[in-house]
Amino acid sequence: MPSKAFRRIPGTIIYIGNIDDAEDLALLGSHNIRAVLNVSDHSTPDGYQDSIARFHVRLSDPMTSLCGSNPIEEAVQVFAIALERAQNRGGNILVHCINGHNRSSLIVAIWLTKVGHPLQEAVKIAKVKDNKPWMKDLGFVWEA
Repeated sequence: MPSKAFRRIPGTIIYIGNIDDAEDLALLGSHNIRAVLNVSDHSTPDGYQDSIARFHVRLSDPMTSLCGSNPIEEAVQVFAIALERAQNRGGNILVHCINGHNRSSLIVAIWLTKVGHPLQEAVKIAKVKDNKPWMKDLGFVWEA
């Protein structure tokens, strides 16, 4: 059974969920999930597991963007790779964090802006919750 966080982004092959959704093979199979991106701070191995391509970019909570590298941008780049992998395999992608509300939604919202959605629309579509300090100061992510 999917979590309350589990949802599909309308008009896409993108699902957002939580860590339990990512481990539910029956759920993944019933929604034709062929790639999973974990953006939580809980490590999971990259590679294939049960014919599902699995990717992981560690996004700690709270995030800091001043540590030299930009893990959010890295997560968006890995998302693009995972999305292509899912498309090439004729399936869908699940992006998840621990609860399926903050980090996963943020990465999807950033992706939506990169493919042409206005920022406010992308945030609404991905259902980003603005309750974390690091989510309120991410203007640099949408510049360019």
